[in-house]
Amino acid sequence: MAIDKTMAIVKVKGGEDLFSKISSSIVGATKSGKAGSISATSEVPGGSGQLDQISAMEPDEIGGSLGRAEGLASALATSGLAVDKMADFTSMFVDFVCEKAGDAVAGQMLKKVAMIKGMMK
Repeated sequence: MAIDKTMAIVKVKGGEDLFSKISSSIVGATKSGKAGSISATSEVPGGSGQLDQISAMEPDEIGGSLGRAEGLASALATSGLAVDKMADFTSMFVDFVCEKAGDAVAGQMLKKVAMIKGMMK
């Protein structure tokens, strides 16, 4: 599920503190973070070969927003989310976090997990 993958990325990239702030405000977020689990060493679930290598690179190494968004796009693709729906999903996810956890937490998330911002409409 797309939300599980996104929350897992937030947990890995944003850290436990940020994830706790979000999960305490959103019912089921802790479960989602575990269900979509990814490890710090394998940041692109279902990726292979060059995609894994690209996702492990810093965003600036592969070009700004593309670099930031590629890891999330790969994770969302493995959840079955259609490519043409990814930007809408990401924008709705950020709006939901903003509504439930507040602007400050959503801002922290966008800063710490830059791939989310790179994926938004």
